[in-house]
Amino acid sequence: MQTYIVMGLNRTGRAICFMLAAAADKSTRIILVDEDVVSKESLDEGFPKYELGAYKAEALHDVLEGEFPNVQVKSIRKPGGSELYDELQDLAFDAVMFCCKPLTAKTQQHIFKVFRPLCSDILIANFPTEPDGKGHVTASSSHFGDFPTGGVREIPSLAPGLATEMFIKAKYPCNQP
Repeated sequence: MQTYIVMGLNRTGRAICFMLAAAADKSTRIILVDEDVVSKESLDEGFPKYELGAYKAEALHDVLEGEFPNVQVKSIRKPGGSELYDELQDLAFDAVMFCCKPLTAKTQQHIFKVFRPLCSDILIANFPTEPDGKGHVTASSSHFGDFPTGGVREIPSLAPGLATEMFIKAKYPCNQP
C-alpha cells in the first residue's frame, strides 16, 4: 500500500490531496493532518462556506471519500509533537510526507530528524516571504539519486507551482535532476 501524509491543508496541501486522489488506486492511502478549523480566510484556500467551523482535515476527508472512492482517507487533528508522532509512527513506514504549511527552519529540521527513519520521502513547501517571491521545496529522499542518506536539498520552484512540483517529485522520482 502506498501511503501519502499531507500536513497542512492550505491551498497547496489541498491541491496535493486532489492530485494524489485523482491518481490513486485501491492501494493508496492519504492521511490528512491539520489541527485548524475552516475560517473565513480558509474560503480563499478552496473550502466551501458550509464547512466554516469544521476541522479542515475532516472537511477534506469527506470530500475526498465522496469524490474518489478508490482512495483510503484518514484524518488526524493532532497539533504536533509527540501526539502526532504516536499517531503516525505505525502509518508512516515508507510513506511520502508533504509538509504544506509555513515552518521555521528549526521545525523543518525536527521533522526530518523524527520522520526520516520512517518515511521514504519528505517534501516541505517553503513559501515565499514576498508576494511575488519564489518558493522552493526542501526534500529528503531515498529516491532522489545523489542525496546522501538523510540528506536535504532545496529544489527551486515558483510559489504557485509548489503543489505540482511536490506531486511530480514524489510520484515520478526517477525523472529528477
